[in-house]
Amino acid sequence: MGDYRDEREAALQRAEALAQQNAQLQTELDSLRQGRASPATAAAPRLIIAAVAMVVVIGAAVGFMSAARRPSTVTTAPSLALRGRWSPPSPIGQVALRAAVRAGGGTWVVGDRGSIFFRAESATSWAPVPSGTEADLYAITSGDPLVVVGARGTALRFDPAQRRWVPEPTGSTAELHAVASRQSTLIAVGAGGTVLRRASDGVWSSVVSNTAADLHGVTVSTPDGSVVAVGAGGTIVGGSFESAELTRQASPVSATLRAIAAWNNTLLAVGDGGAMVSTSAMSPWTLVRSSTADDLFVVSVTEIPFEESRPGYSSSGSTFGFLAAGARGSVLVDRLGSVEGWRPVRAGGGAVRAMTSEPWSFFTEEGNVFAFAPR
Repeated sequence: MGDYRDEREAALQRAEALAQQNAQLQTELDSLRQGRASPATAAAPRLIIAAVAMVVVIGAAVGFMSAARRPSTVTTAPSLALRGRWSPPSPIGQVALRAAVRAGGGTWVVGDRGSIFFRAESATSWAPVPSGTEADLYAITSGDPLVVVGARGTALRFDPAQRRWVPEPTGSTAELHAVASRQSTLIAVGAGGTVLRRASDGVWSSVVSNTAADLHGVTVSTPDGSVVAVGAGGTIVGGSFESAELTRQASPVSATLRAIAAWNNTLLAVGDGGAMVSTSAMSPWTLVRSSTADDLFVVSVTEIPFEESRPGYSSSGSTFGFLAAGARGSVLVDRLGSVEGWRPVRAGGGAVRAMTSEPWSFFTEEGNVFAFAPR
């Protein structure tokens, strides 16, 4: 504190000296104005320079006084970053990849033209798996059973005993864009407000959605087990998982929402133009600043590895938060360490349509995959 007081006193003395000099110059200028103009013109720059210098010095003095009042513990803001490295994109197939999940001792990826790929945990390459369909496949759930849904009301169930995919009749011809599970029961959503429920016995039935909007994402909220779906024009519908009817919920956006994830009683939906909306404990949906204008196609909850550094201090660890990805290979994380809000951590490459966590893998419309490995 002593150094600050010394600097403050010195700055104030310089300011007082300049103020006296400025007063003398002002007197000189007034007297010259009563006579000839040219000396005054010559004196004016000196007056301006002195005035500016006085402002600068007084400002410095105020700054020193403010600094003297600050607690000695003030430090610069921490710098936080992901703790790990990105891998370059590598090809899986020549089709757009639409959904992925870790299940059955490896990772499953599905995409256009009935494409299904699998990679075991110990493997380094992807193997194509026959699906028995040419329909585009849009979503896969990690529950038991493992089920894929897609175009024209397509649904496939994996038979672990026979190690093959078995078709199931859904009674619908709508495009099915997303699927979520609770125990052995599934909910699939799709075009024109289509909502289907699959019971544990494998029978599919319709659920009234009270919307004609295309639905693109669905999740099951915990701990109450309610289901929430999102879609075109910011549409949000929800209700009990076992209910025969869903109800519309007020949405703060008109942008199309593409995906939704649940973390305890917090829900987050993402969509076109970087749109994000959130609710917690059944409160009204509110806008969330996403820090991107890119379309976002996927969101999930994951463990985020981070490292923090600032002068004289560094640490590393992990925290749970949301992970989102979308157009141009954009990847964003929320709650990175102690930082509030969203932060872009990667951009470039094809549009990310699917991802898995632990570890993070991102699958693109170009049929590629890239990953992030914590260190």
